[in-house]
Amino acid sequence: YFGELGDRGTNLVNYLEAIPGTPPIQPTANPATWMLEVIGAGVQSSDKDFASIYRSSQLCQSNSVILETLERSSEKHSKLEFEEKFAVPSYIQFRQIVIKYNRTYWRSPSYNLTRLLLSLVIALLLGSIYWQVSDDSESGVFSKTAVMFLASVFMGVINYNTVIPMASSERAAYYRERSANMYSAFVYAVAFILVEIPYLILSSLLFVFPFYFMVGLSSDLGKFVSWYLVYFMETSFMTYFGIFLAVSLPNQETTTLLGSLFISLWNLFCGFMAPKDDIPAVWKFLYYFNPFTYTIQCLLSSEYHCKGDNCPKIKYLDRGTGKMVEDKVYNYAVRFFGLDYDQWWIYFMILIIILCVSWIGIYLSLRFVMHATR
Repeated sequence: YFGELGDRGTNLVNYLEAIPGTPPIQPTANPATWMLEVIGAGVQSSDKDFASIYRSSQLCQSNSVILETLERSSEKHSKLEFEEKFAVPSYIQFRQIVIKYNRTYWRSPSYNLTRLLLSLVIALLLGSIYWQVSDDSESGVFSKTAVMFLASVFMGVINYNTVIPMASSERAAYYRERSANMYSAFVYAVAFILVEIPYLILSSLLFVFPFYFMVGLSSDLGKFVSWYLVYFMETSFMTYFGIFLAVSLPNQETTTLLGSLFISLWNLFCGFMAPKDDIPAVWKFLYYFNPFTYTIQCLLSSEYHCKGDNCPKIKYLDRGTGKMVEDKVYNYAVRFFGLDYDQWWIYFMILIIILCVSWIGIYLSLRFVMHATR
């Protein structure tokens, strides 16, 4: 059957009732349910060939005449073309996608509420374990350095792992909507990037505020702000790195495995596990092409940097002479961790560049990569 259904399906009912052997519809029956029972799609099957019945019906002949008329008239008209690829301008696309993503994120407590609570809980946990760590001894400096390293890297890994399922689920909807030319890949990528920022700011605040003061880091406001900014940049990069891999690779399993490989290499060659000078020359490039390297450099140099005679000092064993020496904590950190506070802004700008590269990678993957199965 192909035609107008009519009020309450009367046209369809009249068509089927006209076929010999069709039971009439009951007054209280649903036309759709009755139709399924008549054609054998319900509980009982039917032995009628409704396709052959339709081809020999008056309705089929009428439809054929209409189709022939439409075919002849279409030859007189030019091909249908559109001036624009998308139905609405970019700013409307952007507004609608941002609204969509804000609602999606607000309705995804399993993602956003989880990472916010984890940020607070882990901050309290690390802060209680490393409560007011003193840097007046060699072990104290290493403990304070270790907890700053753990805080930035560990929370970055958590952000990476939690964003992968979210990005993967959104990718499936994006493929379907992109095929329908609902919006451009650039607008979608920008909206996807921006919607993460408020949650990253909030999760960073929930972590840094309790952690920073519980561990006993510097009370200087400038150092606190710089520490927060570097932490925010590092966790943001790890989040967007997870999104980039999720939209680039075919499935979540591959994303998790490849990301784990990158994170392991970054951990090993960032200058904390093995000092820069101890890294073999053949692997030295992993020190420079490493976001953790610049994160650790910025965090440590900001915390330990001090000028003047009133700077904290430390006594430690000089392994060259075998004697106890006293020096500023910052000089000790420079010697063992290769810090250079004069390069702080350069390192911070490198972090910004790395973050921007991850944004570009997200756009290019959304624009040119598709793993749709059909």
